[in-house]
Amino acid sequence: PDGGPVSEAPPGGQPTNGSESFDHTNDPGESGQKDPFEILKERAEEGPPQIRTRLHSCGKIPYSSLGAFLASRGVNTKSITPKSAGLLYQSGGDALGVAKFDAREGERLFHTTAGATKLFDIFVQSASEIIQNITDPAKAPACVLNGVSNPMFDPEDGSCVRESLSCIMGRPALEDDLILCDLMVAQAKPNDMADLQRKRVIAVAAFLSAAHTCE
Repeated sequence: PDGGPVSEAPPGGQPTNGSESFDHTNDPGESGQKDPFEILKERAEEGPPQIRTRLHSCGKIPYSSLGAFLASRGVNTKSITPKSAGLLYQSGGDALGVAKFDAREGERLFHTTAGATKLFDIFVQSASEIIQNITDPAKAPACVLNGVSNPMFDPEDGSCVRESLSCIMGRPALEDDLILCDLMVAQAKPNDMADLQRKRVIAVAAFLSAAHTCE
């Protein structure tokens, strides 16, 4: 009563007294809120609750940052070779949630099932390039420490190298990380170099995926 005459309520909204309040709606479908069925559709795309909670536990790597990360670790992100990490990266923009400026849509902040799957595919295909190029300062500048580049695996005993594992994870490798990496590589068949290479690729891809998807 002290704030002046009460105005008429807007459709579905609350009346105001002019100077002390503002019109707001009681309709949950108004004020820019999403339609519940649209939200349900998004949840279905993200997967079951046990997967969805992990997808929303942290934000995804922005598309441009992912490209810069891969390129600085020895991956040719401009490759046009079929099934290469670079080609998967170039063609995976939609799945990875890039911004669509024509539609006024910003880049997605969280993973979807499709986006996470595409990211895993890229990491798997990146692993062999990283193993091959990580010792080249020109191709993997991010992995140069005090002017020295280290191999992904020790040439003497085949063990995982701490500095290189730290580089691909983006944080210092712990003793547990090294033990797990060595255990994965140790699953290779004896005297089978092809299988050893596969296990090394799997180990690198697994650490990339775990470190950069909050797994």
